[in-house]
Amino acid sequence: MYLGSWKIDDYLTFPANTHRADTGEATDGDGVPTYRIFEDETGIPILTGSMAKLDDANTTGFYTERIQLTAANDFEIGKSYTIYVEVTVNSVVGTMAHTFQMKAEVSLDGNTNQSGDGYAIVNNATYGNAKLVRSTTPANTLDVSATGEAGVDVIKISGDATAADDLELLVENSKGADNKVLLSSSAQTSVVIPTVTTVTDGAKSAELAKVPKSDSNVVWNATAQTTIQTKAAAALTAYAGPTKTEMDSAHALLATLAEQAKVPKSDSTVTWNATARGSINAEVDTALNTAIPGAPTANSINERVKTIDDKLPAGSIGDATEAKEDTIIAKTDNIPASPATVAKQDDLKTQIGTAGAGLTNVGMLSQADSELAGIPTTASSLGDKIRFVFQFLRNKFTDGAGTATMFKEDASTQLGTQTVSDDGTTFTRGEWS
Repeated sequence: MYLGSWKIDDYLTFPANTHRADTGEATDGDGVPTYRIFEDETGIPILTGSMAKLDDANTTGFYTERIQLTAANDFEIGKSYTIYVEVTVNSVVGTMAHTFQMKAEVSLDGNTNQSGDGYAIVNNATYGNAKLVRSTTPANTLDVSATGEAGVDVIKISGDATAADDLELLVENSKGADNKVLLSSSAQTSVVIPTVTTVTDGAKSAELAKVPKSDSNVVWNATAQTTIQTKAAAALTAYAGPTKTEMDSAHALLATLAEQAKVPKSDSTVTWNATARGSINAEVDTALNTAIPGAPTANSINERVKTIDDKLPAGSIGDATEAKEDTIIAKTDNIPASPATVAKQDDLKTQIGTAGAGLTNVGMLSQADSELAGIPTTASSLGDKIRFVFQFLRNKFTDGAGTATMFKEDASTQLGTQTVSDDGTTFTRGEWS
């Protein structure tokens, strides 16, 4: 920004506005801006310092600084100066620059400036006192009326005292009785000059019509266009724009945006790399391996798991159930693989052995090919008991909330239930009913 032309000892105030590089939003700097003032192209600043916020309650990112352009601060007449301002906003460094000039004193005689004691202008032979128009009589003064009119001795205009050539007589003889100017020597012959109401200025209007305006389709001619282009090219050549390093520094956030493109999102195909996946897996493993607290947060996963765990018997349910199955299997190892196919009592006696030769109710084993309607009792037939064991081992079985349930073939009709409990010392299983 060009700040104008200044004199020695003037005070100069310059501003700075700070913004975020990514959004352009006005934002206070991470710290106050600093400035460095350079003379022409000298690489060492003549003045440095820090700026301060102005009207902080009503502005955002607005800073100013006031300096005095004194010779003691190394400011010189006729020199140009550049103010370089730098500030960090949201961890990104931004810069701006102002320029101004120290005004040179104007020489009036083409050689030296006027000093207070030299009187170079007053004594100049070309345009000084010697060329002033003044009275030959030093005591004479200009007669000015109260309303500002300067008095003139008309008799002196002709250089003599003859009334006939007085200016007043000349004026009186130049007008008629009606005070209109006479255009001939004939008395009372006068011409009335008409009042001008319209000025016809065709030449100027025609020239103005050649100038391009917002409401016309006139364009600059080739000569004008060439002149404009030459001036624009010279201005662009003289412009000292920011360097690549300065532009890269001002747009350092672009690198951050490129990094953000590597982050997996719901609308992209980017995936975590092996390092990220390993870190996530480690965090998940740590969370899963953490012991459930004695009083977990209500409705949390830990609280739900603890509730289920509290309702289960001590030890391993799977181990307890497996032990029961082993006991039952050990007691039924001698049952034929397909008892329903044993149609004759003699065949059954052969498989049971000599000790069972006196059995007379073996035929009821043929009932084992139908489903139980309910839980058998100690008084039930051997066939019902065998069917119960088969259905217990094969059919659907649930164990929860203190009750175990066994289902029929369709896996939805309940065959019977039993109670289970665990007081921390003894696991108790009730009878099926």
